[in-house]
Amino acid sequence: MRDLRAGLVGSMLVAAVFAACGDDAATDGGGEAGAPATGGTTATGGAAGTGGGAAGCVTFDEVDAQIFTPYCAACHSGSAANGAVRVDTQSGAESRAAQIVDAIASGRMPQGGPRLSSDLAVLASSWAACVP
Repeated sequence: MRDLRAGLVGSMLVAAVFAACGDDAATDGGGEAGAPATGGTTATGGAAGTGGGAAGCVTFDEVDAQIFTPYCAACHSGSAANGAVRVDTQSGAESRAAQIVDAIASGRMPQGGPRLSSDLAVLASSWAACVP
């Protein structure tokens, strides 16, 4: 059952990667709270692509506010960050974006906490797809 669930989450993440920086005409920018925004306004209320991201891309600030600060920062901040994965700085998170998304999609992270919702997993994947 876990393999099936991981496969479904993986499929959703692949779809998000293609949608994250793709054709904004395919998205309506709407969605429920906490859902990734790929056009129009972001899940946090700002215009998509603001905060240094390309148009239609999820920004570090969005992922930080919805995922990194509430779920990751306690263990992955500062010079003693677990696994040398830091999410308290944009450069630290971006340097490990693929690893972060893999850990979220597989359910390995957040360790000891509840598995992130599929909406948050897609948000993380969409952000990683736009990381330079």
